[in-house]
Amino acid sequence: MVRAEAWASTRPRHVRAQSTAGDALQDRDQGLVACGRDDGAVERDIVGIELFHVVGFRQMLQNILTVNATLVSQRQNEEMKQLAEAGHAQNDEIKKISSWAAILFAPTLIGTVYGMNFEEMPELHWAFGYPFAIALMGVVCVSLYMIFKRRNWL
Repeated sequence: MVRAEAWASTRPRHVRAQSTAGDALQDRDQGLVACGRDDGAVERDIVGIELFHVVGFRQMLQNILTVNATLVSQRQNEEMKQLAEAGHAQNDEIKKISSWAAILFAPTLIGTVYGMNFEEMPELHWAFGYPFAIALMGVVCVSLYMIFKRRNWL
């Protein structure tokens, strides 16, 4: 008997807790048997109670998982909405930048053609060649501005 007690004190804590719980169940069973109930009925009652608790815990865990899945999907929907809004705003900014780039590209192109120092360009010897080039740049810029403004890019 001393040897069993020494072994019981060296057992891990969770094993001692299980044996304590087992002892409590055994004491309860003995009390029920003393009341005139047989061992089979007691075991069926214990199994029924434990099964009832297991089913209750299972339902509770299922409800917790359902709520968690719902919360996660709501958070994902909010994040997707924010990403879509950010993408839309970025698209609008890219449209504006591209429009201004096109508007500024037109006079740059015209100016580079007239700055190439060719001798056979008829506009170089014409008295209104320079004002014509400036007017052409202005007309192209204004027309591009109106086109982009009508399409709501600016």
